[in-house]
Amino acid sequence: MEPYLLHGIKWNNFDLLVKILESGYILPRKDIEKGLVTDRNNLFNGNTHISLCQKSLYKSWMEDTYQCSFDSFIFNSPCLVLKKDNINLIYPRRITILDKNTMSPEEWRSLLFRDDGERVTYFADELQTKDKISLHTNLIAVGLPKAVLSYNKDGEETLSKVEKTLRENGLSVPIIDSSVYSFCDNAETIEKNKIKSLK
Repeated sequence: MEPYLLHGIKWNNFDLLVKILESGYILPRKDIEKGLVTDRNNLFNGNTHISLCQKSLYKSWMEDTYQCSFDSFIFNSPCLVLKKDNINLIYPRRITILDKNTMSPEEWRSLLFRDDGERVTYFADELQTKDKISLHTNLIAVGLPKAVLSYNKDGEETLSKVEKTLRENGLSVPIIDSSVYSFCDNAETIEKNKIKSLK
């Protein structure tokens, strides 16, 4: 499995995906304008950090101990597939679900939206960075959930809009089907899961 990084766009917000592609960057909350927040409810990245997922960090034996951000935010959702080049990655301290459940409300609140010091997460596959990420340098593919789009009356229009936005902004990358669990495990699965149409 290639160590690709993934950034999810919550709630199947395809308009937000287009705005990010047009901007050319993934930015921390403190640097973005209203309407470009991909993770309003994220607990651990706060205002100064960007949350990323590296699927290969999650192991099946962790299932009962940690949560998996790939399952929660990436699979079957719009997302950005990135290479690790030029991204200064932070590996947060992992707190288990048990840790979370045994913390006092005060201890738990003290972990949320931290803007300095130690980074923490209960997602086994979450990484963070404090730097903006250039899509022109790091974008490998755009993930769209074909299964979702196929049942959406605006699905073909959404696919066309994303294709057009990539073209107009000089981003020559494939659109791949994020409703396949292994859609970006390596270069071969990226090639295999390219979306050409919804039919």
